[in-house]
Amino acid sequence: MLIDRRELLSFFDEDALARTHANAIKAVAGEELGLALLLRYLTEAGCRPERLRSPCTTGSRKGHRLDAWVRVIEVTGPLLYQVEVKTWSLHSFGGASLAVDCSSEVLHNYKRSQWNVYFQPDRGFVDKELQKVFERMKSPEPGTPVEPLACLWAAVHDQGGTDPFFRLPAPFSEFGAINVFSMSAYLRTLSSTHIELDLPDTQRRLEYLSKLFASGA
Repeated sequence: MLIDRRELLSFFDEDALARTHANAIKAVAGEELGLALLLRYLTEAGCRPERLRSPCTTGSRKGHRLDAWVRVIEVTGPLLYQVEVKTWSLHSFGGASLAVDCSSEVLHNYKRSQWNVYFQPDRGFVDKELQKVFERMKSPEPGTPVEPLACLWAAVHDQGGTDPFFRLPAPFSEFGAINVFSMSAYLRTLSSTHIELDLPDTQRRLEYLSKLFASGA
């Protein structure tokens, strides 16, 4: 599917009038969009990412579950990310407006301030729905190293840096580190008007909607 990069940024980061529709649109496309952007970034970084279809759960019938396993190839060999996707934006948790064409200084300060809303260095993510990324899931590839990865919409960076992917110490967790990918920050590094993403579930949902709700003549 072709995605309009600027319109996507405007919807999630600028358009306050979209608030009443944001959750519905995120339900249709949010999780798949986040994973597709993450895979695109990791591909560009030369990591040969692959989304595994194994469920990202603790292995028990109860308990937390995460959104996906993503396998990459590092210099030292394969690595598994247990990924939680959150499309919190202007319209949701800790949201604040950020213009598509904001200055680099505004973006720098925004990233730092928003990261402080999300994360506390001594205990992790403020919201428990994101903090669960630190709970170890049952690996589909025993023996392969596993690290947690938070895939967020919000433009965040602990130092306000330009890289949409960063890794920080997390001494309070058994993993010892947390990886963070920012969708908004990544899209802001691109110059093309449209980008192509593999979104089969989103495409199918839109096809259903077009059949169910045809425009009137």
